[in-house]
Amino acid sequence: MLVLWESACGHGIARYAWHSDRVTQIEWPVHTARLTLRPYASVDLDALWAFEQLPHVQRWLGWAPFSREELGAAMDSASSATTHIVVRAASSVIGHIMIMPRDSWAQSRVASLTKGLEAELGWMFDPACGGRGYATEAVRATIGLCFNSLHLRRVHAGCFADNTASWRLMDRLGMRREQHGRATSLHSDGTWHDSFTYALLREEWHINAGAQPRQLEEASPQDLLHRFAAELQSSKLSVQAGPRYGTPIDETRQPSQPQLTLILDFTLEQFVAAATATGAGAEFMWNDSTAR
Repeated sequence: MLVLWESACGHGIARYAWHSDRVTQIEWPVHTARLTLRPYASVDLDALWAFEQLPHVQRWLGWAPFSREELGAAMDSASSATTHIVVRAASSVIGHIMIMPRDSWAQSRVASLTKGLEAELGWMFDPACGGRGYATEAVRATIGLCFNSLHLRRVHAGCFADNTASWRLMDRLGMRREQHGRATSLHSDGTWHDSFTYALLREEWHINAGAQPRQLEEASPQDLLHRFAAELQSSKLSVQAGPRYGTPIDETRQPSQPQLTLILDFTLEQFVAAATATGAGAEFMWNDSTAR
């Protein structure tokens, strides 16, 4: 299937073509610092089934396969537009990411211009490999593919509010929580749960340079604070920083003035100390994502 739409771009109109086999638009495999991402192949089925069948993995999935055969049929379905990406660390399959094309909402007279402009993302990772940042690294790379290779305008993802690992991952990636649905999702255990919807626009991703975290963990807390304070003092930046993400506070700042997004894992006490050390050259707002 070939879908055409037009989108305003710069001073003119750009026309894009979106194929159902759009996975071929990406140069595979895709490498990150530690991982390799590539399209699913049938030889991956046993490795995926090994962890996707686990009860604590299936607990929060919207669709969970009952058997290896059912998983294989879904992965090989010719009628599905979903791109299935396999994540490998060294020689082991550790994750499965899905890119599901979606149309943006529009009024009927312009609906034809919104076909395939965004994607819903989903993921599953082997819990035996948890705690190493693999999921963050892989999903970040996938978002980059969505915006830089597939030229989407928006990505979104949803989860049960009780699925802490999933929404914290989206927080770390700088995705914006757009909706908190009260008792909107029926779980297979028969209970209704709250749900979260997160999203990110292409321009937000590019402004934040892919939401790359600052690698300061190797420094001592004292050195880290001094470096943070010195950087803010020299730049006189107005930022929001915290475990979730940082964004400029002053949205009226002129484009010529410096802006920086920081992603830092400070405790509140450390943050106050850093803010105090910078004096009056910067404005601060503490954002504690763990207090929700």
